[in-house]
Amino acid sequence: AYCAMSLLKVRTFLEHRAHEKPRARTVVIEGQGLWSFLFLNNNFHVVHHMHPNVSWYKLPDLYQRNRDHYLRRNQGYYFAGYGSVFLKYLFRAKDPVPHPLRVRK
Repeated sequence: AYCAMSLLKVRTFLEHRAHEKPRARTVVIEGQGLWSFLFLNNNFHVVHHMHPNVSWYKLPDLYQRNRDHYLRRNQGYYFAGYGSVFLKYLFRAKDPVPHPLRVRK
């Protein structure tokens, strides 16, 4: 169970980000290896959001045929692969953690 939950946390870590525009909140991670298979191509998350009825195994082809459109739509929320994610966030936070007592402006 711990291994499965660890893998799930890797996936959910990047699927969405805080952004003022909802369409810019979902990621594309282009790598297509073991991670993509384990996550059922959910690394093409913006494609999944735009086409929720498309089967997981069709997402990479759909993404490749319309790559520029999806990257414009999510405003470039993109990583070349999970390796680049690990290198970028291994020792630093992805997003600031909001303090519960901080007053929003």
